[in-house]
Amino acid sequence: SENALDEDYLTKVGVDYSNGILRKRVVKITDTWSLLRAFLDGYVADYGDDLANAPKVHITIDSLGFLVTDSDYDNANDGTYKADQGATKKMIKDLLKKLTHAIAGMNITYLCTDQVYQARSEQIMAGTAINGAVLNEQVKSAFHQIAYLSRLKLKDDKTKEITGIRLKIAAAKTRYTRPFGQIELEVPYETG
Repeated sequence: SENALDEDYLTKVGVDYSNGILRKRVVKITDTWSLLRAFLDGYVADYGDDLANAPKVHITIDSLGFLVTDSDYDNANDGTYKADQGATKKMIKDLLKKLTHAIAGMNITYLCTDQVYQARSEQIMAGTAINGAVLNEQVKSAFHQIAYLSRLKLKDDKTKEITGIRLKIAAAKTRYTRPFGQIELEVPYETG
């Protein structure tokens, strides 16, 4: 939904499109569910007799925050702006609930990206913020793992030249590892 990565770039960094990669562009929340439902119906039709041993599939939605409701889409085409009264958050929560239930018992995992928001003082005091940011509450229940990624500069110690990025990763929700752990990864521009 963000259209931040194109096929040319992904091919350059080693994504093999000949090996079962299917990339679809979506804009609306309803279109996302229709696409997922059609894929899952086909998966069940092909492997329904033995879903536990069916091929492994991974679904990525990038990003939840850029999906829009049907009315937002129509209003944008009309050149009007109207507040959605929380409809987007409710529909995204519904999408994730449907997807979670639909893939139960299948060899399917999913990963979603979303934007975080500046934490309010009460969220910081309550300990619900990580690095001063919070995630939409509506999406938290759908995931086993939630990690906050922050991008920082990677500098050469001697020259102070920026040579890449550092990713600071903080576990906000986890069912499989120690909670609230943090790590940093260095990603030099030259080598990735």
